[in-house]
Amino acid sequence: MTVPVCKKVAKRDWQKTDYCLYCEWPFTSRIAVHYSQMHINKAAVQEITLEHNKARSKNLMYKFQQLGNYKHNSAVS
Repeated sequence: MTVPVCKKVAKRDWQKTDYCLYCEWPFTSRIAVHYSQMHINKAAVQEITLEHNKARSKNLMYKFQQLGNYKHNSAVS
């Protein structure tokens, strides 16, 4: 008895799309640069850019990414 084997190899897509919290544009990379260039006048973005502790700054930026994604997902569904 022979069993058919699937030869199709699917590659995983590692490009996660993040959405801006303010303008809701999609980004696959460099969303932190977008925040620091386009939304520097927002108080929360200024707090992140003025933060001296890199770990805290990175954590705050991650929170911004998640909030933007949540806002997008809430609007879509």
